[in-house]
Amino acid sequence: MKKEFLREDGAVLRHPYVTAALACLVSVFLFDYTADKLTPFSIVLLAAAALALAALAAYWYANGMLTPRRVTFLILAFSFLVKLAYVLCTGLGERQHDVGTFREVSNGHAGRIYRMYGGEIFPEKIASMWYHPPLHYGLEALWMKFLTWTGVAESVATHYVTALTLFYSCAASSVCAAIFKEVGLSDRSRNIALSLVAFHPTFIILAASYNNDMLSVLFMLAALLFAVRWYRSPGYGNIVCLALAIGLGMMSKLSAGYVAPAVAMLFLIKFIEAKGERLRLFLQYCVFGAVCVPLGTWWSFYMLWEHGKPLGYVMKLSDKLDQYIGFRSVTERLLGIPHSFSEGIWFARADQGYTNSFFEYNIPSAVVKTSVFGEWDIGKGGAFTEILAYALIILNVILIVFSIWCMGRAVRKKFERFERPIKAFFYAFWITVVLMYVKFCFDFPHNCTMDFRYIVPAAVVGAMFIGLYSDTLQNKHAERAVAAVCIAFCAVSALLYVITA
Repeated sequence: MKKEFLREDGAVLRHPYVTAALACLVSVFLFDYTADKLTPFSIVLLAAAALALAALAAYWYANGMLTPRRVTFLILAFSFLVKLAYVLCTGLGERQHDVGTFREVSNGHAGRIYRMYGGEIFPEKIASMWYHPPLHYGLEALWMKFLTWTGVAESVATHYVTALTLFYSCAASSVCAAIFKEVGLSDRSRNIALSLVAFHPTFIILAASYNNDMLSVLFMLAALLFAVRWYRSPGYGNIVCLALAIGLGMMSKLSAGYVAPAVAMLFLIKFIEAKGERLRLFLQYCVFGAVCVPLGTWWSFYMLWEHGKPLGYVMKLSDKLDQYIGFRSVTERLLGIPHSFSEGIWFARADQGYTNSFFEYNIPSAVVKTSVFGEWDIGKGGAFTEILAYALIILNVILIVFSIWCMGRAVRKKFERFERPIKAFFYAFWITVVLMYVKFCFDFPHNCTMDFRYIVPAAVVGAMFIGLYSDTLQNKHAERAVAAVCIAFCAVSALLYVITA
């Protein structure tokens, strides 16, 4: 038993972040990211890896060795293969946001990476996407430096930068597994919730992105994890990790600061509870501020000082663009769901190449559509893939409604290891993210601002409450029904994105 590969106490199962990092690194030297499609070699290799995992799962199951930790490993491993397949098929000009090209004259995300790769740490001007903080672009530039140092051509290295976002997406799943364990989900419910995150279409899409969304989401989730750990065990280690998560998240994208109000509430609750240890907590709060505030705000002050941009500056698109939807009424933006779906289940775009007669404007519909398809017609045009697409969006609506119902039901429900302050913390975070998203949609009334990628952590909180509800079920049929819907969502998502990639 001790010699068995992937044994229960083995390093592969105990260190998912290292395993994910090594898997992403190996993929760079095994697969051709420049092909923008699945080559015969990659199909064979990915299929062989999937079959090997399936055989391993069957072996563990047949021998009574399929423990919860091993199920978690299988979920993470299979989802890695799905994300890798999607990454291999998604290049610089395919299903990206404001990327541009790897040229000095490009004002998109790729241009920013290329300039930092060339040594321009701070932009001489603020053009297009360059108002974003620099952490993501700096890491991508360092990764390109490493690749070219190993002998990879610069033109090839530009295609392999998504190996980092692939890792961020995989690491985010592992962070979610830790969150679900920390809040006390049972082994079974924890893996159900984890599967919803690991195979969620948005995490697949962001795994292949050149922009900074996935890194900021990873740090936001890390902040949730360390906030819970700090509340349970208030110490300098946890609070410094929390400060780093928020600060580095805001160095990736300022919206990572949305976690701050919920953390502040948790700090206040803990301060009120700890009557005899308030001085110790106060000192911890000072350390938190000394770490988090400079990391999270220095870029905004730099933008103000160097470029005259207001604090928290976000570039505003022109009202003259075709995708401007500011003329739509509040009622249309919030309640116009039927018209939004009148021309299909995909995000409505009236751009050239799309068949829609209007630009998407309804916020709830945009959330439902972009959470599974992004802003693209994924699955459209093929008989089988359209069936999968319709199935996926129906399952998505069911899970969204069900997760909100579970959140409402949990307000008065007591959970053994899920204290009321922790529960309030997640409610506060979810409400903050959603309200800031709606505000963003109205402040910047353009079609593209309604993308679900701006509120990805909300899906994680929803999955967690589904897991909590699953733990309270006494009826086996109800348990199986919840599990069946979740498994169907994951299977359809994986199949659709592998086929259409």
